[in-house]
Amino acid sequence: MTDFRAIVLAAGVGSRLRPMTDAIPKCLVPIDGRPILGWQLDALLSAGAGQVTVVAGYRAPQVLEFCHSYGDRVGVVVNADYATTNNMYSFRMGASALNGTDVVLCNGDVVFDPSIVQRLVEPERGDLIAVEPGRYVEESMKVVVDADGRIVELNKRIDARRAFGVSIDVYRFGPDTLDAILRTANRLIDEGEQRNLWTEVAIDAVLANADVRPHDIEGRPWVEIDNFDDLADANRLFAAVVGPAR
Repeated sequence: MTDFRAIVLAAGVGSRLRPMTDAIPKCLVPIDGRPILGWQLDALLSAGAGQVTVVAGYRAPQVLEFCHSYGDRVGVVVNADYATTNNMYSFRMGASALNGTDVVLCNGDVVFDPSIVQRLVEPERGDLIAVEPGRYVEESMKVVVDADGRIVELNKRIDARRAFGVSIDVYRFGPDTLDAILRTANRLIDEGEQRNLWTEVAIDAVLANADVRPHDIEGRPWVEIDNFDDLADANRLFAAVVGPAR
């Protein structure tokens, strides 16, 4: 994927990381001295993203200030309704202007080895969800894969017997699939008045009519940071990971 854009959904509060997140938004919580968002932006830009859109909400001025240091390649959209919406609403705000482009989408609370994105965006690889096969985490999104290797379900409710593995909340979509996800999100939000849903609800809804494959992260480190145990794990794992130079 020689020309792609990226969206980072980073509007959330991170209440389980209080009192730390009383002073900073969750996406700026440091991992081995670097904010989560910094790990993400450096990985996306070094992989070739032409533009990254960060959807901020809680303590948005701090996110704006941090992103300003990256120059014109990183823009910020503010979800002023972050307290009463979920990240599908933020996704719609970030994706609406990206018609006709390939997109890497990630949630703003996951830190991952930069090489995961570098491999994810290799040309001719299609629509992908980055997955750790064989792992099962109760709080994480899980995927089910059919006999042809297509992902046919994505949600948290999948049981261990059916799960192929866990999603690390990093996605690659081409224009057609992105448009289908966005149209589904619009319908849920506008017609169903469902403003408090995960983006994965819309992704899951389009899988039956799409060809989305698992992207095996091959044991590379990643952590979704929800609480202080996750934060400790991330600091331990990423102390040994060298991030890309800015």
